[in-house]
Amino acid sequence: MKQWWRVTGYPWIKENWWVVLLFPLFLLVAVSVLVYDRFMGTVVVDPLREADDRALVEAQTRARELQAEKERLEKELTDIRSKYQELQDKFEARLEDSVQELRDNPEKLRQAMLAAGRGQ
Repeated sequence: MKQWWRVTGYPWIKENWWVVLLFPLFLLVAVSVLVYDRFMGTVVVDPLREADDRALVEAQTRARELQAEKERLEKELTDIRSKYQELQDKFEARLEDSVQELRDNPEKLRQAMLAAGRGQ
């Protein structure tokens, strides 16, 4: 032991004396940090958490409203398409009637052809 102290121990302490002085301080700080984390805990306050919650609720509400509006517009579109189809059928029926009337009445056909030829 005496040999080790003279050859290894004392020269190392002589060269690294600051480590010997600061080691108890480092040890005290490490133990303090561990005790503080263990018993006190770390409280992190998130100032944006409430805003994030409100934004999430607002996004969900907006999605529901958009879905309801989309369904309403789809229903309105089907109604408009059915009305268009009814009007188209009525128009085609009237057109067929007028064509049949023109076939049956040559004088009226001649008048229609003359009126169309003059650009009226």
